[in-house]
Amino acid sequence: MPLTRSATAFDRVTVDYAISGDARITWELKNSFTDPLPYDFTLQVSKDGGGDTWTAVGSTVRNTYYAVDDTQRQRGKSLRLAYRVKLVTPLDTYYSELAYPHGLLSLRQWLLARAIIRRAILRPLGLDNFTGYLYKRKLYGTVCTDCVDPITGGILNSDCTTCKGTGKIDGYWLAAENKLFNIQPEGENTSRSDRGTINDVVIAGQMIGIPIINRNDVWIDANSDRRYLIQGVNTAAEINRVPIITAVELRLAEFSDVIYSLDPTAES
Repeated sequence: MPLTRSATAFDRVTVDYAISGDARITWELKNSFTDPLPYDFTLQVSKDGGGDTWTAVGSTVRNTYYAVDDTQRQRGKSLRLAYRVKLVTPLDTYYSELAYPHGLLSLRQWLLARAIIRRAILRPLGLDNFTGYLYKRKLYGTVCTDCVDPITGGILNSDCTTCKGTGKIDGYWLAAENKLFNIQPEGENTSRSDRGTINDVVIAGQMIGIPIINRNDVWIDANSDRRYLIQGVNTAAEINRVPIITAVELRLAEFSDVIYSLDPTAES
């Protein structure tokens, strides 16, 4: 479950082998990256740790932050694979730096991380696990001209349907499945704001630390279709500075919130 920094358009590339089965590769671009959409990403793999031979993995994905390698490539414990991501925009082509399955973790640390996640998801018998979808808020990309002040850069309309109130076109990347577990009972948080006195429904729980979760991301309960804004993020478990388990606090969004227009089943 490594984090690999890049000096190109990419800020971070992550290879997640912590869960047995498919490998999930996630990435983040630099906040200063402003090429116009669409962004076409192609995952590539090298079996010799990053030589001259690279093979495309699956199909090109558009306007998202992850791809899945569902082919069994790694046998044994050497983990000599290397991944990189190719990005094509209307202006240029970019390549990420190489990312490895171990990354910042030793083999022992990697096995320990996988065991921690497995125990967290399975206890107690999965009764407090909720399947859902994580929407990563866009922090880079084309600025919305419908609601962003061209002088101050401030967002003038939090209900803008063009950017979902984020200031970036389309607002969020495509959804990825993400479980919420170890959930605490719902509570209320009473506060005063420009909306007056409000009683927000809040819940606390934990998620797998990869992909990295940030404040203002959105989580959707797959069973109830309730939409939550992630308000608080803290690392609950980490190994060698790699987040393994993330503790989150979520606030239930009002049914009139623009994030209810997000469609978790959309593919592009």
